[in-house]
Amino acid sequence: MSQHNSARPRQSSSVTRRGPVNRISAEAKRSTSFGPKQQTSRSKTILEQNVLATQLITGVEEKVEENEVDQEVLDTFSRIFTGIFHNLPAPMSKLVRVFTSSTFTDTTLERNALMEDVYPTLKRYCRETHGLDFQVVDMRWGVRDEATDDHMTTNLCINEIHSCQKLSMGPTFVVFLCQKYGYRPLPSEILASELDILKRTLRECGEDIQVLDTWYIEDLNAVPSQFILQPISSILVNFNNKRIPKLQEQDARAWWAVEAAVQQLLRKGARICYEKGYFSYEQMHNYFMSVTEREVIHGILKADNPNDHCLCYVRHIQNININQTNTASKFTDIINIEAQKLLANLRDERVPSKLCAKNIRRSTVEWADREGMDTHVHESYLKEFCRDFYTSITNMVDTAMRRYDKYRDELFAEILQHLYNGKVGAEMFFGRIEELEIARRYIVSENNLPLIFYGENGCGKTSIMAKIATECRTWVTDGASPVLILRFLGTSPDSSSIAPLLNSLCDQIAYNYNPALMKQSPTEISKLFIHAKKMMTHATKEKPLIVLLDSLDQLSKIDSAEELLWFPPQLPPYVKLLVSVSSNTTIETNMHKLVEDKTQYVLVPLLGQQLGLEVIQKWLKAIGRTLTSRQFDIVNKALSHCTLPLFLKLVYATVARWKSYSRQQDTVLFKSVQQSVHALFDRTEGHHGKLLVSHALSYITAARSGLSDSELEDLISLDDKVLDDIYQYHLPPVRRIPPLLWSRIRADLPGYLSERAADGVIVLNWYHEQFRTAADERYFKNLNHLQNTHSAIADYFLGIWGGIPKPYQYTDLQKQRFGVMENEGLADRKVPKQPNIFHVKESDQTLKMRFNNRKLNELPFHLLRARRIDELFSLCLFNFEFLQAKLCSFPLQAIIADYEDAISRIEDVEALRQLRLVMDGLRLSASLLSRFAYMLGFELVGRLLPLVSENPHLKALLRGCDLDGAQFNCFFPVHHCFHSPGGPLRFSLEEHPFAVFGMELSSDKKTIASTSNQLIVWDIHTGDRTRAINPNLEGIFLGMAISKDDKYAVAYSNNNQVVVMSMISGEHHSFEPDGMENQMEIGKVTFTADQHILLWSSSQFYLYDVDGKLLHRERIDGADHNKLIDVFFKSKKSIRTLTWTGERDDWMVKLSGREEGRAFEPLTFCASLAFWDSSYNTGICCLEQKVLKEATFDFHADADDTFAIVEFEFDPMLNCFKITKTITEGIDEKVNALFIWRRNQRVNGIEMCWIVAVTVDGYLLCQNIGTQYKRTNLVLPVEVRNIPIRPMHTTSTVALCCNDTIFVAGVRKNLYIFNVAQKLLVRTVDAHFGRILNLRSVNVSGQNLLISSSIDRSIKIWNMENIFEKSFALVNMDQPIEETLLAVERPALAITQTRKYLGVWDICAHRFITTLVTNVYGSVITHGLISSNGQSVVCIESDTLLFWDLRTQSVRLRQPAVGVYQLFWCCNETMVGVVFKHLDTPEQKVARLTVYTVDAFTIHYNIEFSCRMFRNVAILKDSESIVYAALFKGHDSLQHVFIPDKVIKHKWRPRQTKNQKKEVIVHRLIAMPHNPNQVIVMDGESKGSVWDIRTVKPLRTLPSFSGIVAADGKLGLHAPNKGGLHIIDMKTGLVVRTLIGSVAEGVNDIRAEFTPTGKHILYYHNGHQTLRAFRVSDGALIGTLRPHAQITTWTCDAKGEKIVIGGQDGSLLTAMLIDVGTNPTALQSLGRLPNRRYLADHLGIPLDELDSDENLDIRNLGIITKAAAKFKQSIGKKAKGSVTCSVM
Repeated sequence: MSQHNSARPRQSSSVTRRGPVNRISAEAKRSTSFGPKQQTSRSKTILEQNVLATQLITGVEEKVEENEVDQEVLDTFSRIFTGIFHNLPAPMSKLVRVFTSSTFTDTTLERNALMEDVYPTLKRYCRETHGLDFQVVDMRWGVRDEATDDHMTTNLCINEIHSCQKLSMGPTFVVFLCQKYGYRPLPSEILASELDILKRTLRECGEDIQVLDTWYIEDLNAVPSQFILQPISSILVNFNNKRIPKLQEQDARAWWAVEAAVQQLLRKGARICYEKGYFSYEQMHNYFMSVTEREVIHGILKADNPNDHCLCYVRHIQNININQTNTASKFTDIINIEAQKLLANLRDERVPSKLCAKNIRRSTVEWADREGMDTHVHESYLKEFCRDFYTSITNMVDTAMRRYDKYRDELFAEILQHLYNGKVGAEMFFGRIEELEIARRYIVSENNLPLIFYGENGCGKTSIMAKIATECRTWVTDGASPVLILRFLGTSPDSSSIAPLLNSLCDQIAYNYNPALMKQSPTEISKLFIHAKKMMTHATKEKPLIVLLDSLDQLSKIDSAEELLWFPPQLPPYVKLLVSVSSNTTIETNMHKLVEDKTQYVLVPLLGQQLGLEVIQKWLKAIGRTLTSRQFDIVNKALSHCTLPLFLKLVYATVARWKSYSRQQDTVLFKSVQQSVHALFDRTEGHHGKLLVSHALSYITAARSGLSDSELEDLISLDDKVLDDIYQYHLPPVRRIPPLLWSRIRADLPGYLSERAADGVIVLNWYHEQFRTAADERYFKNLNHLQNTHSAIADYFLGIWGGIPKPYQYTDLQKQRFGVMENEGLADRKVPKQPNIFHVKESDQTLKMRFNNRKLNELPFHLLRARRIDELFSLCLFNFEFLQAKLCSFPLQAIIADYEDAISRIEDVEALRQLRLVMDGLRLSASLLSRFAYMLGFELVGRLLPLVSENPHLKALLRGCDLDGAQFNCFFPVHHCFHSPGGPLRFSLEEHPFAVFGMELSSDKKTIASTSNQLIVWDIHTGDRTRAINPNLEGIFLGMAISKDDKYAVAYSNNNQVVVMSMISGEHHSFEPDGMENQMEIGKVTFTADQHILLWSSSQFYLYDVDGKLLHRERIDGADHNKLIDVFFKSKKSIRTLTWTGERDDWMVKLSGREEGRAFEPLTFCASLAFWDSSYNTGICCLEQKVLKEATFDFHADADDTFAIVEFEFDPMLNCFKITKTITEGIDEKVNALFIWRRNQRVNGIEMCWIVAVTVDGYLLCQNIGTQYKRTNLVLPVEVRNIPIRPMHTTSTVALCCNDTIFVAGVRKNLYIFNVAQKLLVRTVDAHFGRILNLRSVNVSGQNLLISSSIDRSIKIWNMENIFEKSFALVNMDQPIEETLLAVERPALAITQTRKYLGVWDICAHRFITTLVTNVYGSVITHGLISSNGQSVVCIESDTLLFWDLRTQSVRLRQPAVGVYQLFWCCNETMVGVVFKHLDTPEQKVARLTVYTVDAFTIHYNIEFSCRMFRNVAILKDSESIVYAALFKGHDSLQHVFIPDKVIKHKWRPRQTKNQKKEVIVHRLIAMPHNPNQVIVMDGESKGSVWDIRTVKPLRTLPSFSGIVAADGKLGLHAPNKGGLHIIDMKTGLVVRTLIGSVAEGVNDIRAEFTPTGKHILYYHNGHQTLRAFRVSDGALIGTLRPHAQITTWTCDAKGEKIVIGGQDGSLLTAMLIDVGTNPTALQSLGRLPNRRYLADHLGIPLDELDSDENLDIRNLGIITKAAAKFKQSIGKKAKGSVTCSVM
C-alpha cells in the first residue's frame, strides 16, 4: 500500500509478471515445437542505469559497484535538461502497439484466437502492470476483400508499421509466414520516368499498353511527377455497389481481369528492363512483391534492433490435400512456383538473416480434412501458440520497460516531450521575421521584464514559440551556454495546472544550477509560487536561463493560476521569460495589471495573403508536391478571406491531396475555418461511411479529455448501429470493428486529431477548439444522439461489457443474406473491465495500487450528461472508493469540479442539497486533503456523521467509507469531530500557527489577506490558500493593511518590526522605526491615498514609501493630551491627529492638526469619531449632551448625562471644525467606536450609508432616509458586554450583510446575529474557540459571506444564506489537553487533563459530561489517574492530592502535595504513589517517595533519597515492586522496594561487569511489561540493558533501543529523534524490521508505542504532525492520521481498537484502528458504536448488541444538588472537608 503521508501518491508501476492466458492449459499436449522457450520470470536488472537516473535528478552521488555508469545516459540527461534540441531521443511512449502481418486466408484461425483470447489479456496486463495502453494493428482481420477501391491499403499498412515503431514500448511487429506468399497488388504510384521506360520497353515488344494508359494517369503535382493508379470505382462504377450484387460482381470480375492484365504487362516490362540494365533488381522486384513481404521489409528487414521488437511465426502444414483445390489454395500457392520461391527466399533466408533463432517460432501441424485448419483438431497447437504469443509479447514489454528504466524519470519524460513538440513545430515554421527579430533583441538585451506574445486563437503563437526555442541558443553570444526551459501548456498533465508545472520548472532549474535543490519544492501552493521565483535567481552570466511558456490560457483554473500570483513581473539578472497568451482572456487582462510596460507586448498578427501563399508552397515542397497555376489561383482566392495559420493548415491538408488532373468540382476551397472543417468532415464521411465516421468523431468530441485508439475501437465495437452497417455483407468471427477501418479514417484526418497525454495514456483529441465546435454543430444537433453518446461512453468506463457477451439484433438484411434464423445473438466484444483500482501483486507478493485514471476522469462527466443520475450518485459522487481513488490521482479541485458540474445540471432539490453537503464538506477539508489524500474517509465521516439520518445518499457514502476505507487508511473517527457542512460555516481556514490579528479584503473582494507571524492570502470562493509570505518574523503581527491597488501589504509586529510584502511577487523587506524602545509601541499601520505607509505610536507618527524609506516623522507635543490614538494623513501640510491624556477613566479626545500648513483649533469629543472620506474634512463624533448644548447655543435643550452623535465639518474661513448637525441624541452610554459604511446607492441624489455606534450594552444603527436618520437599537444579552480600554476602541467586531438586513457582532468567541428590521437577536453562533479579532462582510457570486478571524488561529468563512440552518456544535476544552486517561473496565469513560481542570467524557458518544475542579477561578492540574473500574480519579490540583469519587462527583479525600514529580497506582490500585521534588537546587536534588492508602490517604511508606536528576520510578508488573535510581557515593544506584513489606530488597550499581570503569548514568527506568522480575535500565537516549532484580544481574544489552516494549516483552522499538523507526528483538537486540529509514524524518520530537495487543505500532512525528500506524507482522504502513490540531497526547484502550487523542487546541478525538488482517471483527466493533446504526443495519448486527452509553450517565441530579450546596458552604473556608466539582 502506498505511503499515507504522501500528499498526492504517485501511481507506482508494478513489475510483476502475470501468468499466461487463463484459458490456456499449462499441460496442453504439444503437436509442435515453438523454438527456444522465453524465460517467464523477471530477471534482476544488472545494469542499474535507472539508479543513475535517480541519482541525477536527486543530486545524490552514489557509486555503482557492479557496472560502470552509462556515459550515454549521462550525456542524454544533460542535453535534455539543458534544453538542447540536437540528437533528441524519441519521447517515452505509454503505448504498446503491435502490427501483425499475415496473408488473408491461411492464418484466420490464429488471428481469431488472438483476438478472442490473447489480446484482451495482454491489454489488461499492460494496463495493470505497467500502466501502458495495448493496441494491436491487424489490417487483415475483419476485412473481407483483398482489394480496396483506392489502392491505399498497402500505404496505410506501411504507415501503421512506422507508427508502431515510433510509439510502441517493446514489441512492434509480428509476422506469420506460412506456405502462402500472399496478395501482390499493383503499384498505386509509379514514377513517371520509370513508367515511361516500361511503356517504351513494352511497345518495343509489341505489347498493347492501352490498359496502362487507362488506369495510370500522370500527376504533375508530384515532384518528380508520378503516374497514379486510378480508383476502381472511377472506371468500374459498380465495384462498390453492394446493394446490387449482380452489378458489383460483374465489375469485380472485370477488375480482376484488368488487374491480371496490367500485372502481367508491368512484370514483363520490369523483367525486360532489369535484363537490359534499365532497372535495378529492387526496382524490378517492386512489381513482383506481395503486401506481406513489403510489410516484412519495413517491419523487420529495415528496422533497427528487430530482435528487441519483432517476432516471426512460421507454421508448416504437412500433407496438404491438393485435391481439395479451393481449400488448399487458401493455405499454399499450389501452382505458382514464382510465389513459392519468393516466399522461401523471404521466410527461410532473409528473415533468419535479420532475426535471431529465439525470435522465430517454427511449428508443424497436420492437415485437417475439409477445412485444412480446424479449432478442434488443432486445439493443442492453438493453446500452445496463444501461450507462446502472450509470453513473448509480455517478455518484450517487460524488457523494454527495464531498458527504459534508465530514462524512466517523470521529469526527463516531461522535458523531452516538450522539446520534441518544439522541434516538430519549428520544422513547419516559415516567415514571421519581425516577431523573431523582436524575440532575438529581447534575449540579447538586459531587459528584466517578461516578453508577452498575444493574439487571437489560431494566429500562430505556438509556432513562433517553437521557432524561438530552436533558434534562441544561436542568438546568445559571449561564450555563454544558456539553459532553455520550454513548455507547451496544456499538452501534458504536468503542464496543464500550475502546481505540477512549477514543480517541473524548479527541478529543471535545480538540475542545471544546484542539484541539491531537486525535489525540494514546497507542496503548499503559495510557498511554491515564491520558491519558483527564487529558483530563477540561480542563473549566471555564463549560464543564462531562458524560459518559454506557450499558451498560458490553457492552464487549468485550479489553484487560481489565472490570477498570475506565480508569475514574476520582474526577472533576476540573466533570466529571460517569453510567454504567449490568447487575446480577450482573463489571464491576458491580469497580465496587463502585472506587466504594465506596453512595449513588452508583441501582437501576433494574421499571416497575410502573400506570406500565407508562400508558406503553403514551402509546405508542399517539403512533401514533394506542387499545384497547377489554376489551383494556386484557387488557394490565393481563399487566402484573401482568411490567413489564420489554422486556416492555412486546413487549406494545405486539402490541396496536398489534389492531383494535377483533379476535376474542377474536386478542387474547391472555402472562405473560413468552420466551412473548411465541415468540408473535411463531408469528405471523410463520403469516403468511409457517414455512420461510422459520425459515431467515431462523436465519441471523440463528447469525451472529456479525448479517447485513446483502443478506447475508440472498443466503443465502436460496442456500437451495434455501426457494426450492423459495417457487417451488412458478411458476419465477423469476432464482433469488433476491424482496425483497418479506423486507421483509414485517421489517415484522412492528418494532424487534426492530435495525440496528447491525458490520465496516463495517449489520447486523441481535436487539434483545435474550432474542430470541436464544428463537430458539436454537426453531430449533436440531435440531443438524443448526444445523450446516447455520453451513455455509451459511460457504459464503457463502467466496464458493463468487460468479459460479458453483449446481445445484438440481427438485421433483416443479415437474416436474408446469411440464412440466420435467430433474432438475437450474443458476442463478447473483448473490451476491458473497468475497476476503480487495479491491485497489482509485486515480486515480494505485496499488492500495489494503480488507479484507473481514465475511468475516474471520464465517468462522472458522461453519467451526468447521459442523465443517469442514480448511477452517477451511487458509483461516483456518493461512492467512497471512487472518490478516494480520484483524490489519489487528481487534485481535490477536480473532484469539487465534478460536484459543481452536477449541481449546475441537476434540478432535484433534495439531490442538490446532498451534493452541496459533500462538496462543502470537501471544501472545509481542502487544506488537509490537498496534502493527505488518504484522510478522505476520516474527514467525510468526521463531518457528515450528524447528517446521515436524513440524507440517504450521505448514508451510502459514509457506509462506503466504513466498509472500504481500511484499504486506504486504518483510522476511523468514532464520532462527529469536525465542523459539518450545510450550516452557516462554509470554510474553516486553519493554516496560521498563531492568532490572526490582521485581516483585510482585496479591492475586488475575491481574496482575503491575513496575518499571524506570516501573511496568507486566501481565495474566498474556493477557500484555497493562494499565497503565503513568511518573513521569518521573531514575533507576531498585530495589524496589517493592503494598498488600494492590491500590490502591497504592510504589517507590524509586537516587537515594532514593520514588514512590507509584495502581493504580486511575494518579495518582502522590513524596517524598524527609530525611537521605539518598548514592545508593542506601534498602534496602527495604513496606506495613504498616495500609496505611502503611515504608522504611529503613542507619541509620534512616521511616513515611509513602499521601499522602506522614511519620508516624514513627527512627534506629538501637547501639555495634557499627549497620547496619540489615530492619525489621518493627506499631506505633510494637511494632517489630523487624535490624542488623549492616557488616564484610565478619561474618555475625552482632542482632534487637532493642520490644514495647508496652518494649525487649526482643536475639537474635543467623547470616545469616538469617524470621517466620511479621505479628505478628512467632514465626519461624525460622539459628544456629551451638555457639551452639545453649549456648542450649538441651544439653551432649550435638556442638559442631562446622555450622549449624542453629531456631524462636523471643517470651516476653512474659521480654520476649525464646527458642529453642523445632530444625527441622533439621547444615547444612555458613551459611544465606544463609530463606523461609517457607505453604499453605492443613491436616493433622491443622496448617497445611502449606515452609521454604527458601539456601546457597552449593544449597538446603535443609523440609516439615512434622505437627510434624516432612522435609528435602530440592538441589545446584547445581559451577560455580554463591550468593554473598551481606551477611547476609539472596542473589543467587538461588527458587520452588515444580506443586503443590510442582518447585523452581526463578534463578541468574545461568539457571533450575535440581529435582524435589523425586527431589532431582535435571532441567533447566537458559537463561532470560534477563542476571541474573534476581525469580521468582514462580502458578496461573492451572489452569495452573502461573512469572514471572521480569531485568536484561535483560524479564519472562518460563513454563508449567511444558511445562517439559520441547523448546525452541530463541537465540544472542545478551552485549554490544550495534556493527558488522556481511560478506565480499563469502562473503556467508554475518559478523563482529559488540562492545565486548569479535568474533563469527564463519554468517548463512544463523544459526549462531554462534566469538569472536575475544586476552584474554578485558578486551579493548576499537573497529574491525574483514573481507576480501572472508572469510579475514582486521583489528581494533583494546585499542590494538593485529591481523590474524586466519580459517582458523586465530589472530592472524598485531599492531602497537601507540593512539588509532585510522578503520580502512580500501585498494589492493585489500593495505594497511590507520589514522587516529590523534596529538594531541588543546582547543588543537590532530593526526591521523596510516598505511598498513600487509597481508603484514607494515610502514609503507608515513605523514603527520601538523593538523585542525580529526577526520574520516574518503575512500577513492575506485579504493581507491588518499585525500582528507582538513587545517588549513592556519587554513583547511580538502583533500589528495589517491595511496597507491601515496606522494605528495600536489593541495591546495586547497574554495571555490566564489576570491573567496568565507565560511569553508568541512569536516564530512565522501564518495567518489563510481561515479567515482574525484570527492569530496563536506559543509560542513554537509545541504549539500555535488561536486569533481573532477583539475581541483580544484567540479562542482555540493547544497543539501539528507545525504551518502548510490546506487552509480551518480545519486541521493542528504536525511534530516535533524528528520524527512523525500527522493530528490534528484545532477546538479541537486533533490528527485525525497518519501518522508516534512519534519515527519512529529520530532527523532531517523536513518540512511538505498541498498541496494547502488540499487533500495531503508533508513531507520531511532531514535524509532520501525523500519527502513523504500522502492522507489526509485516511492517506495512496501514494508515496515517493527520488531525487538525497538533497532537499533545494519546491513549489506547485495552483492545487496541480505540485511540483517544488530545489536541493542542483542546479538542478530543477518538479514532478506531481497523485492520481486518489482524482483527477480522473490527468492522463489527465499528458498527456497534451508537452513531453507526447505518453500518450495523448493513452488517446485520442486532440492536441488543449495539454499544449503549446509558451506564455512563454518572450525573445524579439529587446528588449533584446536595454536592453543589455543600460546595457553596465551603467557599471562603479553608477547611479540609470535601468540596464538589463544577458541573457543565
